Amino acid sequence: MTYTYRELTELLQGRGIADARSEAAWLICRFCGVDRAAILTDKHRKWESAELDAAVCRRCERYPLQYIIGEWEFFGCTFRVSEDCLIPRPDTEILVEEALKILPQNAVLCDLCTGSGCIAISLLKARPDLRAVAVELSDKAVDIALENARLNGVDDRLILLCADVLADGVDKLKSLMKQENITSFDAIVSNPPYIPTEDISTLEPELAFEPKMALDGGADGLKFYRDIIKNYASLVRSGGYMLFEIGSDQARDVCALTECEAVVVRDLGGNDRVVKISL
Repeated sequence: MTYTYRELTELLQGRGIADARSEAAWLICRFCGVDRAAILTDKHRKWESAELDAAVCRRCERYPLQYIIGEWEFFGCTFRVSEDCLIPRPDTEILVEEALKILPQNAVLCDLCTGSGCIAISLLKARPDLRAVAVELSDKAVDIALENARLNGVDDRLILLCADVLADGVDKLKSLMKQENITSFDAIVSNPPYIPTEDISTLEPELAFEPKMALDGGADGLKFYRDIIKNYASLVRSGGYMLFEIGSDQARDVCALTECEAVVVRDLGGNDRVVKISL
């Protein structure tokens, strides 16, 4: 099947895709081997390839564009993505920005529930003096994170640990710290699952293709925050930090889980997005 840029845009709009113009351009560029300038200077040209047709069919089923493309940009870095990990989103860049502000020179950090590795890897890419440990339950996601670390040239400063943050994560992390001669972390960062279980079925269709384990934050959405603050704070040095991405309506509840000073940082849309706890 052939599509002009306008026809493809209208097709995607008809399937409820909000940013149809941009996504139409992404698909044509990716599967017809052209750049955006070629599309915009010849809007009446018919584009055709078997790969484009298959990709359009999948996107019309609301399969995420990022998984179709196979990679995505985050904080100026390129990350491989698949159904085995959560898609990196711009909101999470606020967490990276805040971490960069407070991490001292030659800091060692820990990223819990790392998924694709986008947080830890972006920090390491931005700061060559940093080292990091990243913990993830899914062994397939660990493989993706390792690939992304290599892709971005930081694999020599990142240790990946396959463990369950809510179960054996603390013990495995302590053992690893002893092996690596890490006495404590300067910061723990995390974008944990934080959507209340009953809300998951009401989310936009694309999220049905993302790993549920990366979304489900338990009955109240606070399960991971509660556990991490309780069990991992002792691994952070005095004067260090815990930084969490949060849902826009969770700031008060997350802050209430600690007696330490907690600061809420908003995203560009004015929504509460990060809680920064001083230990």
